[in-house]
Amino acid sequence: MVYNEKIDLFDIIDFDYNPEMYDVLLTDVFSKDLHEEISEMLKTKYLSYSPDKEFKEVNGIIFGRNHRVFVSLPVKIMKETKNVHFLVDTSSPTT
Repeated sequence: MVYNEKIDLFDIIDFDYNPEMYDVLLTDVFSKDLHEEISEMLKTKYLSYSPDKEFKEVNGIIFGRNHRVFVSLPVKIMKETKNVHFLVDTSSPTT
């Protein structure tokens, strides 16, 4: 990321970002897991419609043998808001 000294924040556009360095294949999490078991554990159906509001608190789960951390957050695309499950990458050897 590019550091901006004037506002003490990082710029949104990172010109040094190489997306090929971050292409990750998870061999232990499948689409079926997102739609079924992870959705059930998060108590939120994957890609279901969500109320158009911000969360004050986010709950997550630890899933599978590699202890992957998932959260579900509302994502607004155009005028639709849906619940999307995100993998939290802590960069530890088993997540």
